[in-house]
Amino acid sequence: MKKYQNQNRYRSGIAGGLLILALMISFVAFGSSSHAQAAGFQIGQQVSSTVNLYMHSGPGMGYPSIGIMKQGQPATITGPASFAWYPLDYQGLTGWVVGSYLQPDSGPRAPPTTNDQTPAATPTENQNEAKPGQHDPAPSATPGPAATATPLPAVITATKRANYPYTVPTEPNAQGIMLGMFKGGNVRAAATLNSAIITGWWYGRKVMVYGSVTGDSVNGNNTWYIVGKPPEREQVYYVHSSLVTMLGPIVVPQPQYRLSGHWIDVNLTQQSLTAFDGQTEVMHTLISSGAFTHTTDVGYWKIYYRLDKQEMKNPDSKPGQPGWYDLKDVPYPQYFNPRGEAIHGTYWHDNFGTPMSHGCVNATTPAAEWIYKNFANIGTVVVVHF
Repeated sequence: MKKYQNQNRYRSGIAGGLLILALMISFVAFGSSSHAQAAGFQIGQQVSSTVNLYMHSGPGMGYPSIGIMKQGQPATITGPASFAWYPLDYQGLTGWVVGSYLQPDSGPRAPPTTNDQTPAATPTENQNEAKPGQHDPAPSATPGPAATATPLPAVITATKRANYPYTVPTEPNAQGIMLGMFKGGNVRAAATLNSAIITGWWYGRKVMVYGSVTGDSVNGNNTWYIVGKPPEREQVYYVHSSLVTMLGPIVVPQPQYRLSGHWIDVNLTQQSLTAFDGQTEVMHTLISSGAFTHTTDVGYWKIYYRLDKQEMKNPDSKPGQPGWYDLKDVPYPQYFNPRGEAIHGTYWHDNFGTPMSHGCVNATTPAAEWIYKNFANIGTVVVVHF
C-alpha cells in the first residue's frame, strides 16, 4: 500500500514555457545520455526503473502512453533498443520506456502491495495528507469578492472501487470525434483562407476533430476540420484538413464500465476527458495529465473540494530552482485525489493531448469552467485510467 507522505504536496500544471522546453530537451537528449549509453541492456535481461516511468506503445514520446512502470519493480527487455528507448515486458504489459532510467535488476521480488491504484485512505493515513492551501504561509485560496469555496472537510476520504481496472476496455465514442496530429499551421475563425487567425499550432500537437465542413479549397481540397468548439473553447476553431493526420477515434469506456448520474472519465492513454450522464456522452475535451515522474494517480475518486480560483505553487522547490512554479489565480480547481490532484483550467500552455502537469488534470479554461458551473459538484465521481 502506498503511504501518504507528509510532504504537503500540491500538484498543479508545470509553469512556464522554459520548463516545458527543458523537459522536452531532456527527452531528446536521452540518446546522448551517458547513463543510456553505458547501460547496453541485452534481450532477456531483467531491469528496473529508478522512477515511476510512463510506458509507451512505441519508441518515443509521440506514441500513446499505455501504463506506468513502477519504481524498483522488475521488467524484462524484449528487443533491441531504438534511439535509447527499450521494449520490455512489465508484469504482462509490453511497451517502450526511456533507457536512461533503467538499471540492471538483481532478481525477482515480492510484487507491489497495490494494484497501481491509490488505496482507500483511512482516517489515520489522512492525518498526513496534503490539504489545499496547507503548505502556503498565507491562504492559497485567494478568491476575491466574487469567488466561493466549498468548506474543506475535516477528514478527507480517498475513494476507489477495487473492481474498476487500471486499464479499461474501450470503444469509439458515439459522436464520431477523432484524435489527430497537427502538422503545423494556422487555426482560423471560419473555414476560409481570409478569416481571422485565432492561433497557430505546431507540428506534433494533438487535436480533437469534432467534425468537418466545406470551405475554401486548398490544392483542390475544400474540406476543413472543426478542432475546437464550445464548451471546450470560446468559439469554433477551424483548420484545413491537409494540416491533420488522423490517429483514430476518441475512445470511451465500454457500457459495462460506465456509472450512473454525472461522472467524469479521464483517459490517460489518449489524454482525453469525457463527461458522462450515465451512459450518455455529454462533453469531450483533450487534457494534459501528470508528466514525467508526477504521473496522475489511476483510480476511482470523488470530488471533495472546489473553488473558483487558487494560487498554486510547488512546495518542494524555491524560486530559481528546478521545478519551481507559482501560478496565480488558477481557474476552477476541483480536487478529487487527497494527494492534491485536481481538474482545473490552464492558461500557461495550450499543448493539450500531451502529459504536461505536476499531477493535476489540465483542461482548457472554458472546459474547466463548464465542468465547474454546469456539470460537477462535491461527490461527482472522477475515474482515471489507461
